[in-house]
Amino acid sequence: MRKYFNNENDGPQQESNNTSEDEPTFVDTLEIFDETNFDITWNLEDQFGIFENFTMMAMFIWAVKYIISKTAYHDLIQILLHPQFNKNYLITNLQTLKKYQEKLPLIQIQSYKVPINP
Repeated sequence: MRKYFNNENDGPQQESNNTSEDEPTFVDTLEIFDETNFDITWNLEDQFGIFENFTMMAMFIWAVKYIISKTAYHDLIQILLHPQFNKNYLITNLQTLKKYQEKLPLIQIQSYKVPINP
């Protein structure tokens, strides 16, 4: 069974003979999940599990993986459902997308020097 750190400083640490409260300790996952009732029903016959299709599964995994907010998810759905949206024009390279951002005109900022009397 895998072992995990049980404090906030997760990650590899250099080994030393000294032990202190700041050093991570490992806890066996059997102890963590001891007496936990996992009420998960998963239909092994269905390739997408609890999801009806691949699209639902992929969107769920994407939203959870990247911690997408409700607003961002709603905006993405609005774009995907727009009648002029064409998946054939998707930009798959992030660098190309950033080049479009560089081509946008910048708003001119006007500034004035204001003297301050001490």
